Formats: sequence, structure tokens, C-alpha cells
Amino acid sequence: MMILIVRLSLILLFVLSPRACLRAAGLVWQNDSTAVLFWTAPGDDHRLGRAAYYDMRFTPESVGTDTAGWWLRADIITPTPRPSLAGAADSLIISGLSPNITYYFALKTADEVWNWSPVSNIAVVYGLSCADVNGDGRLDLIDAVYMTDYFFNGGSAPVENTGDFDASGTVDFIDMVILSRYFYDGGQQPSCIH
Repeated sequence: MMILIVRLSLILLFVLSPRACLRAAGLVWQNDSTAVLFWTAPGDDHRLGRAAYYDMRFTPESVGTDTAGWWLRADIITPTPRPSLAGAADSLIISGLSPNITYYFALKTADEVWNWSPVSNIAVVYGLSCADVNGDGRLDLIDAVYMTDYFFNGGSAPVENTGDFDASGTVDFIDMVILSRYFYDGGQQPSCIH
């Protein structure tokens, strides 16, 4: 099981009550499709008490310049937890994600009379690539070296579910060539089709 931890920062400013900040958020990949998003709960009024509702959304679509339009097109995550007291840690388990896709998350908070905060800044959760053959959470030149070492020097095998770029069912020399071309010859980023 590969675990990737990404530290994110979401900032949430309120024009109306509740006035609070969504301070820190992060993502932990628990397996190939489930993640945990966590943040610090905002308050109801002036960082005190408890907000009443969360509305969290996500999509693989980048935000661009139209945050309001992005928010309306994004998928609603349900159910969301009841907000904790201001300053407490809140979290949400999100299932059904593809580890090879980058997702964008945002949050709104409301008080008991439905005064909604603006959309938080967008938290970007980068997908894991099946080309990350050494399992360090990055696709970089070290992956090409790792794959070359595996074939020519008997090094460690690629991490499970990585490296089969030609969909042949096995990690072979052709896969090493595909990965090497990406780094050395400007080839297409390797992708896995299963």
C-alpha cells in the first residue's frame, strides 16, 4: 500500500457571519481510490462557537478565472461532517477517486441562518502517476533511473500497478523505453491503461 501525504493550505474569508478561516488542509491517499481531507473548523461569529453547515465540492476541472462558475459545475460531496467547534480539526473521507487524476477541492461554510462564506481558495490534489515506478509520490528522472536499474542491474521491481505503459500485462523493456523517451526525448507522459 502506497501512502502519499500532500500538505495543502485553504484560506476561507467570510464577508458575513461566520467569520473564520479554513486554515490548513491536507490529503492522505489511503489506497488507490480513497483519501482523507482535513482542515481546521471555522467558528460561527468572529472565530467563536460552531458554524452550522459545510458545502464541499470537487472536480478534475481546473478553476481558471471563473470561480463562481467552477463552483456551480463542481460535484457536491455528501455527506459532509457537522462543523466542529472553532479551531478543532475536521476531516472527510472521500472515496471513488482515481489516483491518476488531479482533483480540485473547495469549501464553503454557513451559519445557522444560512449566511454563506465565499468559496475558499482551491486545494489542488495531484494524482499519483502510474509512471511513479519507485513509489516516492513524484514522476521524475529518478523513475527512469529506477526502471533502467531494474532491467540492467537487477534492481528493485517497479511498485505494484505501475510501469505497464504499453498495456501488455507485464512491465518490460518497451515500458522502460517509453519512460526514458518521456524524460530524454520529450515523449508523451506515460499512462497506464488497465
